[in-house]
Amino acid sequence: MRDPLEVLVVEDDAVTRQILVRILTDRDYRVSAFGSAEEAMRACEGKIYPLLFLDLALPGADGFAFCRWLRALPGGDRSLVLVGTASEHPDDLRKILEAGADDYIRKPYRRDLLDIRLTIAEERIKQLEAKRLLEESLNQERERLRYLAVHDPLTRIRNRATLAETMDRIVDEARNGEPGALIYIDLDNFKSVNDSFGHAAGDELLITVASVLTRTVRSGDILFRLGGDEFCILMQALQLSEVKLVAERIRVNIAIALRSANGNPCAVAASIGIASIDGKLLGDRVMRLADAAVYRAKAAGGDRVQV
Repeated sequence: MRDPLEVLVVEDDAVTRQILVRILTDRDYRVSAFGSAEEAMRACEGKIYPLLFLDLALPGADGFAFCRWLRALPGGDRSLVLVGTASEHPDDLRKILEAGADDYIRKPYRRDLLDIRLTIAEERIKQLEAKRLLEESLNQERERLRYLAVHDPLTRIRNRATLAETMDRIVDEARNGEPGALIYIDLDNFKSVNDSFGHAAGDELLITVASVLTRTVRSGDILFRLGGDEFCILMQALQLSEVKLVAERIRVNIAIALRSANGNPCAVAASIGIASIDGKLLGDRVMRLADAAVYRAKAAGGDRVQV
């Protein structure tokens, strides 16, 4: 069963307001009625009425001002505004629509004619809601695709799509006196996990590693999953000695987390390479140096940090 349609009536004439409220409640609408624009404005704060009946000649702010105010609100375009008027002058009717109303209804209100207009209004409200839901769904999908373009869907950290751009920015800042570093992480024995326990187990391990990295580094450090079992971190405003301490903490924390998760039967560990960013080398050269440091760590038996 659908919720009753919420209707706001803004009409200063008490008799007309009472007639209109009776007609609307007979259709099982939930009606809020006010005699001034100011009262109606307070009712609209934080609430959206799908249907509004609006009189133009109101004490204080008139119906034109109220309609313009309503349309300027967040979500103000989600209301169908019907203006009651006794005028048939084209200029008056044009002003009503220019103020943001959707349509006008002749006064005095007649139940038979009003029932027809309300049936039409209900259909238009359904169309407005369907359009809103579609636009909301499209916006969510656009946001999802925008997110996936630069994030790894498994670990929820960045993918390599923005690595080069971010590296170039940090290299430029290093030239201006803010040194940085690249920490490159390659897991040892990760293939054994996939081979022995399946890719689902491997995925869980990667999620665990990404969580460790997120918890271990500073909020301003930038994490990337490069693919497979490789990760990297771009850091700024740290000396090399400090970066080494961070890298060692990462290595230890990964080992502890993997032992805690499943006992680490495949002896997965982290080989870590560090390359300084001082602004003298381009980003791709920094990347190659970090990769070479990882290779040396693995050649020395893995589970260690190399610069």
